[in-house]
Amino acid sequence: MKNKKIFIILFGIILLLLISVTLFIVYTKHKIIEITFDTDGGTKLSSIEIEKGESITLPDITKEGFKFLGWYIGDIKVSNDTKFTENTTIVAKWLDESIKTFKITFDTDGGSNVEPLIVECDKEVKFGSNPTKTGYEFVSWIDQNETPILDGALLACEDVILKANWKKDEVVETKKETKKETKTDNKTETKKEEVRKPNYSCSEGTLNDNKCEIKGNLNEKCPDNSKIDGDICIVLTDYKEGNRECGEKIVNMGGGSTPKVKGIKVDAGTTFCYYGEVNDDQTTCSNRQRKWSTALNKCFIDMDQNYITNCPSDYQYYSSSDILNKFGGHNNGGCYKIVSKVFYCDDGFTLNDNKCLKIIDATVNN
Repeated sequence: MKNKKIFIILFGIILLLLISVTLFIVYTKHKIIEITFDTDGGTKLSSIEIEKGESITLPDITKEGFKFLGWYIGDIKVSNDTKFTENTTIVAKWLDESIKTFKITFDTDGGSNVEPLIVECDKEVKFGSNPTKTGYEFVSWIDQNETPILDGALLACEDVILKANWKKDEVVETKKETKKETKTDNKTETKKEEVRKPNYSCSEGTLNDNKCEIKGNLNEKCPDNSKIDGDICIVLTDYKEGNRECGEKIVNMGGGSTPKVKGIKVDAGTTFCYYGEVNDDQTTCSNRQRKWSTALNKCFIDMDQNYITNCPSDYQYYSSSDILNKFGGHNNGGCYKIVSKVFYCDDGFTLNDNKCLKIIDATVNN
C-alpha cells in the first residue's frame, strides 16, 4: 500500500514536469510580440500583436501635403516579407508632395520580393538591402539595356523597372581530391586531381572579382532650359524684378553746395536717381528725359542709367544688351536665376559617385 502511494506521488511529479516543459516549448515557439507604427503625423494606427517570426501586411497611410515613401526601421525599408522576431517600432517616411519624384519597380527574377522605391529627382539612389535567391549570388540591378545600376547612381526623373542580375554560387576548392581505384597486382592506387579557380582578365579596365570596371569621361553641362555663361548656368525663364536702388553721385546743386544724391525728390511725387541741371525754361523743358521743377524753377535731366539693381543671392543681373550679346535673345533686362551644372556620362556608362563606369564580364582564361 505504501509503495502504491509513492508511485502515485512520483507519477504526479513527472506529469507536472512534462506539462511545464510542454507549455514552455509552446510559449517559446509561439511567443507574442508587438509591432508599433510611428506614422510621423500621418494616419493614426494602433499597435498589433503577432507571433514571433511572422511577417505582416504593411498598411498604406496618408498625410496631407506629403507623399508616402514607405515603412522603415532606421535606413532599412520594411517589406511585406520582413519577419519580426522582437517588439519593433516601424517608422513612416514622407516627402513634400511639391518635390518631383519617380518610382523604381524591382523585378527580382525569382528572388525575394523588394518593395518599389520612391526617389527624389536629381538625388542619388539608395537601394538598401539586396534580394536573395537560393543557389545564386546577387550581382547588381540592371536597366533594360543591361547596364548595371549601382548604389548612389543618378537616374533620369522617370519611372523605371530594374531587374536583378544573379550569378550561380560557386564552391571553389584549391585542391579537390578524387579517388580513382585501379587494381595492379592486387594493389589499390589513389590519384589526385586539382580543380583550380578560373583565371580572369580584362582587355581594358580594372579587374574586380569576375568583372571589368571601365572608367569613362565625366562630362558637365547646364540643365535643360538654361544658358551657359562662363562657368555658370542661367535660367532666363526664371525672371525676377530685383530691388532697384540709386547709386551715390556727387552733383553741383548751385550756390556752392555739393550734396550726395540718392533718390532726390525734385517735385512732390517725382524722384530722380541722378539728375543734371540744364538751362531750358519751363516751356522748352518737355523732352521725355527732362523734367521741370517748380520748386527750384529749373529744368533737370533724368538719368535712369545710374540706377543699381540688387538681385537675390542665387540670381544675377543681366541687361537687355547682355542677353542679346551673350545668348542672342530678346528678354528684358533684370535678375535671372543661377543654377549648378550637372554631370553626365557618355553612352554606355553609368554615373556613380561622380564617376562614369561601365561594368562588363571578365574573360575566363583556362
